[in-house]
Amino acid sequence: TGGDDADIAQHYIESMIKNKHFDKAVEVGLECIRQGKSSDQTKDQLKLAYAEKEGSSPEFGKLSQEKQKTFDELLSQAGKSRADAAKKQAGADRLSKPAIDFTLKNLEGTPVSLSSLKGKVVIIDFWATWCGPCKESFPYLQKVFEKYKDNPNVVFLAVDTWERLPDLPSIVENAKKFMADHKYSFPVLFDKIKGKKLSDDYEVDGIPTKFLIDRKGNMAFKSVGFRGPQMEDELTAQIELLLGETM
Repeated sequence: TGGDDADIAQHYIESMIKNKHFDKAVEVGLECIRQGKSSDQTKDQLKLAYAEKEGSSPEFGKLSQEKQKTFDELLSQAGKSRADAAKKQAGADRLSKPAIDFTLKNLEGTPVSLSSLKGKVVIIDFWATWCGPCKESFPYLQKVFEKYKDNPNVVFLAVDTWERLPDLPSIVENAKKFMADHKYSFPVLFDKIKGKKLSDDYEVDGIPTKFLIDRKGNMAFKSVGFRGPQMEDELTAQIELLLGETM
């Protein structure tokens, strides 16, 4: 796949390590990070390959402090390259059209209105508990949420929609269990289950679909589906771009 799939890239690196092609494993691992196609497992494999390459041992801790520092610098440079590319892409993808206002209830039954959040960057993520790509994306959404949970100018709203349950109480209980089971802590709202839904207003035709609303209340970014671990860098770059804009 030329590095386009993080899971396949990880298996390729593992194969290089097992066949003692440590130089190639390191080369591919760093390029995966630069391209935003790396997972935590990929980074672990990269560290193992580097340890074998530089110290003939799979134990990274046995390398000299100098070699460990060199590895950290290589990792940092690759990460910076990815972050810079994500920032550039965020600028190119920037939209600007008024976002439709809404009021939906959260897990506690409290109404939340988009209009009340003007002046903040708002991330709206349409999802469902049965949706495979949604579930794949959530670990990365949680990571980005953790980065900004103490920032009063950033709000995450995961809108539970398209559930295959008969009524709102059962949908709420199902979502509560899902969040608790996976230890996710980002805020959840519930779409209407009858009549025109928010997902209809926002013309959602597949989930997950994410929208970022800027501080003026305009839709700034839209993304459909889950494209892999690069989601973390892309979402972070988009948030940072919007935080840097003046009101």
